[in-house]
Amino acid sequence: MHWPSGIRKSIAKPSWDELHVWLQLERQRLPDGTTTAKAIDYTLRRWEALTRCLQDGNVTVDNNHIENLMRPWAMGRKTWLFAGSEMGGERAATMMSSLQSAKLNGYEPLAYLTDILTRLSSYPNNRIEELSPIAGLCRIERRRPRGATARRLPLWCPLTRYGSRSV
Repeated sequence: MHWPSGIRKSIAKPSWDELHVWLQLERQRLPDGTTTAKAIDYTLRRWEALTRCLQDGNVTVDNNHIENLMRPWAMGRKTWLFAGSEMGGERAATMMSSLQSAKLNGYEPLAYLTDILTRLSSYPNNRIEELSPIAGLCRIERRRPRGATARRLPLWCPLTRYGSRSV
């Protein structure tokens, strides 16, 4: 759920503060090297990043939206095991990233792909990044993103990787 940082601070911050104190106290009771001590140390070292959601209402508490975006690619992993070469694998990853970025930026992936592939052969290499979903120069109409993806715009995709310059 997307909450303004003021609401998160007033509602969630006391619980986060309690958790922080509890982690520090528990860590003092545990001997070094135990699995639990390592887990608590890991959490305490990353406390600032973990609590960033309290400062900025745009930062989500979890990464479920990213996990959900990765699911189709994880499910197809065995199907795509052999991409022909390392470069083929990199190109496949670039296409997957571009399609996910198109989806997150409100484009229907097949329409986006059709649009850029028909324009790609005559498009100048030094302007290839203009075809990325974030540039907004696609000839197709954007649909309004729904649900969890609606608040995560804009997102960039590495379309320029195989253009005139290396990224």
